[in-house]
Amino acid sequence: MNVHYGTPPNPRAPGRISGGSSSGSASAVSLAQADIGLGTHTGGSIRIPASYQGVFGIRTTHGAVSLTGVLPLAESFDTVGWMTRDAQTLRRVGRVLLPPAGPVGASGTGPGSGSGSDTFGAAVTCAGLNAVSDADADVQAVLADLLDGWRTSELPPLVPGDLDPDLLPGWLAAFQTVQGFEAWRARRVGRRELGDSRNGCRGPVSHRIARVGR
Repeated sequence: MNVHYGTPPNPRAPGRISGGSSSGSASAVSLAQADIGLGTHTGGSIRIPASYQGVFGIRTTHGAVSLTGVLPLAESFDTVGWMTRDAQTLRRVGRVLLPPAGPVGASGTGPGSGSGSDTFGAAVTCAGLNAVSDADADVQAVLADLLDGWRTSELPPLVPGDLDPDLLPGWLAAFQTVQGFEAWRARRVGRRELGDSRNGCRGPVSHRIARVGR
């Protein structure tokens, strides 16, 4: 819920929540008001509204797309992504924004950045994560069908992983701690840069905040 500007609509499920903090972009795409919706993803802000509104969404690898000019939330987890109504458009955007396959720097400015490849060698799947114990039976059935379709498609192969789901609560606690601290630090620096509102802003605030932690 957005108490300041209202919550964006969810055309695929009217009356239900539209997703996370990039839900406005998802709504514009789902309503066919835009072909591409840009967003940021720190803890689910693209994946969640995309799934809630029936559009395609991608959370890129950290550092793959430059964060220059983006207002930070938690610098260790902030990424840039996008949403579309079809996979073909999602792929075309990736060709423009993503660098070629291979390592890139934290700034997302590796060799050839901006002329991205849409290929990758394999995708990892973990049986312990796929068997979500608290998911509804119909959700698990959809996931199983999706994985079966992937295996028989021309997509890269699925490689089994051995992630232990019992580790996830500890990882979540670490994520929440680091994210909370970094968000507090970014807002604290932002308030200091803005100064007393009675005296106005001091300089190009958005540019200066975007460099926090770099």
